[in-house]
Amino acid sequence: MRILVTGAGGFVGRAVSRHLQVHGHLVLPWPGRHRLDLTDMHAVKGWLEEADPIDAVVHLAGASTVRESWQDPARYYATNLGGTANLLAGLRVNPGQPVRVVFASTSAVYGSHRDGTLSEDLDLRPSNPYAATKAAAEQLLEYETLAGGIGTTTLRLFNVAGGLDGIVDSNPTRIINNCLRAAAGRSRRST
Repeated sequence: MRILVTGAGGFVGRAVSRHLQVHGHLVLPWPGRHRLDLTDMHAVKGWLEEADPIDAVVHLAGASTVRESWQDPARYYATNLGGTANLLAGLRVNPGQPVRVVFASTSAVYGSHRDGTLSEDLDLRPSNPYAATKAAAEQLLEYETLAGGIGTTTLRLFNVAGGLDGIVDSNPTRIINNCLRAAAGRSRRST
């Protein structure tokens, strides 16, 4: 399959791209060879018009730090919701070919004040700009699916961690990374 991986340069994107390639899929854009700004609608549409037909999209690109989203909510909406809208509009260039979209959302769409087990049936209560942008993008994907032309799967990711062939998550804000650094005695102490 020809699979477009947005965010292919990030921790999850590199691991997903590698996994797809190992299993015989052609991953677009090729990591390290092409960078596309999803907030630039004309660039997205132009690239997709010129590209060979795409069978699927793994949409991982986006801004992803809760603390930073409080400092610049407009940028988070432009990136996470606007970028997703541009991608979906660009996918309409080949209307005869249905495209499957896998979207990386976040467990933060459930909100932080929940008791008991989380399930997909819970109503969404995003409590920060980052989570709100992901919830809005989920809704957009749902409406685009109802309109036809794409099929979607949304993954509400919790704490992503791990490594693959030397690919590690170096983001210092992630809780699992901080816990592992603390356990290894390599974390800085905040005052």
